[in-house]
Amino acid sequence: MVTASCSTSATARTDAGSASGIAGTRPRRKPRGPRVELLARLHQGAYVEPSKLTVAAFLRDHWLPSLRVQVRPGTWAEHHSKVEVHLAPAIGGTLLQRLTPGHLNTIYADLLERGLSARTVLHVHATIRRALADATRWGMVPRNVALLASP
Repeated sequence: MVTASCSTSATARTDAGSASGIAGTRPRRKPRGPRVELLARLHQGAYVEPSKLTVAAFLRDHWLPSLRVQVRPGTWAEHHSKVEVHLAPAIGGTLLQRLTPGHLNTIYADLLERGLSARTVLHVHATIRRALADATRWGMVPRNVALLASP
């Protein structure tokens, strides 16, 4: 007949020990900080390489030229006008990746204060929303902040 015995000290050590059940070891802490955020974005496919590209440079050098072959000449002229008259002067110097919904809301409020119609402000919003959608698709920004702004 075979008998097995279990000492109470081994059981006590496992119960009082770590979550892994091995005496003298501690469970791993969850990593924290900016490094973890970066790794999470990489894993999700949302990482965007940092860039010093400004809003004006993006709109003039990247977006408008690509848009020209996608839309009718009149539509392109309207978008070009909104970029040159309203967007580039107001937020052109802002880094594209640092653009926030607050920047856009400020522009919309300023345009309304200057006497522009709500419809014109909506057209300006449509222009920047479309441009930032392309920037997101092209991997230049992680998200379209125009979707969070309210004209």
